[in-house]
Amino acid sequence: MYHLVIEGMLAHTGQHYLRDYVTRSGFLPGFAQGINLVARDESRHIAFGIQLLRELVTTNPQCKTAAIATLNRVLPWAAGVFTPPNIDWSYLTRLGYTPQEVFAFGLRSIETKLRRAGIPPSEVRELVKLGYADPHIEQANRVVALIEGGVLGTNGTPHPTENTMHTLFASMCKLATWTQASTTPVGATIQWLFDDVDPRYLHLPHTGEPSVSVGIAPTPTLTLRCTASDWIRIASGRLNQQQALLTRRLRIKGDITLALRLPRILPA
Repeated sequence: MYHLVIEGMLAHTGQHYLRDYVTRSGFLPGFAQGINLVARDESRHIAFGIQLLRELVTTNPQCKTAAIATLNRVLPWAAGVFTPPNIDWSYLTRLGYTPQEVFAFGLRSIETKLRRAGIPPSEVRELVKLGYADPHIEQANRVVALIEGGVLGTNGTPHPTENTMHTLFASMCKLATWTQASTTPVGATIQWLFDDVDPRYLHLPHTGEPSVSVGIAPTPTLTLRCTASDWIRIASGRLNQQQALLTRRLRIKGDITLALRLPRILPA
């Protein structure tokens, strides 16, 4: 957490743009000199942490499992550290940077350091959701959309839009592709009916990759009905699926066996 997330991703990103701004603007030359010295010092801290983690994860599978579990837990919250109050991106744009640039730098930083530490980004669920193999600016666009919809970096009330749901379901599709690659494909179609946004469905074929579409599936195997806000809570792990069923916040119709498998197909 400290060497890779707090220092290697968050502090490194903030330090990079702060350093760039004071150098480019010519403001606070003494501070600019100081931040250059801090950057040199921090690089040693991060390198030490990466080397130690590499030694642990390459010699002890339990350490690797624990490290990945920690990353999956904290990365969705790390997005909130970069988010200005009230999601007012002018805090960044007035300095000459877009939120997409900042998040792309942070993602590039953590993915590069993970590879050096012996943890492929393809094994980290939260990076899979963002499309770790895609250009970092595309991943950053997804992060911004999910932040603006209250999916990432917050425990507050979600405020879903069509763009938020489009991005969320694209992430779910990537996740389903990832989980289905290691299990027997289910060969099913899951339909979501929302009270406040367009319906969507996820097709899980016997062969080929899963796909997401907007609308009503001709013959869904399983149908889920809930509010878009509650599905965001379920998908982000803030609302347990079984609890949602017991309280009728989530209603299901169709293949019950598939419903029971859903947390393994789309783990929060």
